[in-house]
Amino acid sequence: MEKSTGWKVPLLFCAVVILLVGALQLWRSATAPDVVPLDATLLARADTFHIDLPADDRGRYYQKAITNAATGFQPRPQKDAALRTLCEAAITDKRFDAACTAVTLIGDADLRETLLDTLATTAAKDCATLPWGAFAAKAMRDPEHRNKTHTLLNQLWSQCPRS
Repeated sequence: MEKSTGWKVPLLFCAVVILLVGALQLWRSATAPDVVPLDATLLARADTFHIDLPADDRGRYYQKAITNAATGFQPRPQKDAALRTLCEAAITDKRFDAACTAVTLIGDADLRETLLDTLATTAAKDCATLPWGAFAAKAMRDPEHRNKTHTLLNQLWSQCPRS
C-alpha cells in the first residue's frame, strides 16, 4: 500500500515562509520609529481637496500624459523617467493634483520618496496649497522621512491664518 505524502512538504514550506514573513513584519513594526501625526485641522482641510484632472484643459493634458507614460510595453525605468518628468512639470505648474497622481505610479521607491519630498516642500510654501503636502506626506513610506515632513508641515500649518 502506497501513501501519498506529496502535499505535506509544500504545505510545510508555505507555513514556514508565512511564519518568517510574519515575524519579520512584527520585528519591523516594533523597531520602527514613531511618526509625529499630522495636525488634525490640516488633515481635515486636506480631506476637502480632490484630484479631478478632467475638470479643465490643463488637467486633461496631464491625465492623458500620465496615462501614456505609465502604460505600454516600456521597461519600468523608462516609465519612471517619463513620470518623473511629468511630476516635476506638474510641481512647477503648481498642479499638485497631477503631481500626486504621477508620483504614485512610480515604481522606484527612492525616486518616489524624492519627488514626494519635493512636492511636499513646494506645496508647503503657500498656506492655500499646504494640504497637498499632507497628501504627499501620507504617501511616504520611510518613517524617518515622513516624520521630518510631518514636523515641517505641522510647523508651517500652525503659522497659517485660519479662515
